[in-house]
Amino acid sequence: MSINIHKVSTVYNGYFKLEEVTFSFPLYKGEQSQLVQRLIFERGDASAVLITIPATQEVVLVEQFRLPVYLRGKTGRLLELVAGIIEKGETPLSVVVREAREEAGIEIKKIEPIGEFFLSPGASTERCFLYLAEIEKENIISNGGGNPSENEDIKRVIISFDKALEMVEKGEIIDAKTVIALLWYQKQRRK
Repeated sequence: MSINIHKVSTVYNGYFKLEEVTFSFPLYKGEQSQLVQRLIFERGDASAVLITIPATQEVVLVEQFRLPVYLRGKTGRLLELVAGIIEKGETPLSVVVREAREEAGIEIKKIEPIGEFFLSPGASTERCFLYLAEIEKENIISNGGGNPSENEDIKRVIISFDKALEMVEKGEIIDAKTVIALLWYQKQRRK
């Protein structure tokens, strides 16, 4: 497949990056497309972990304020998985271990990969690596709360898995990575 990148211009380069890309791509009928311009949001990759407590059939989520959610008419307080952006020199696994400690006060020992997915492939390069961790109550080592230097104010929330699924069904848990992980876990439990 012959993708031709004709021009890349950086529109914004701050905490995230926004680029304007002019390109053409092969059409299914065999010809090359006309030139197409798209703005691409370069956010970097992220990783997230569904933390479960099998002995009590609970999951550990975090709640924090998300401005884009508020701007769409919601409260802005979002229940979601522990997650973080993968910085240079980090692996997806090392990020979820670090973030579990920072955000939820949990020391992860047993972890396995679930998969990876793109969050909004029409406009963003962001890919999310998803993990499952099983813990015991002894793995809760602090209150968590996030990193104050990053203006994080995070609350750990431990709820039954059934309650989390009910919240998905009622539209109370609306974060994509969290919905994906909870539905995946539900399917695994049925096996």
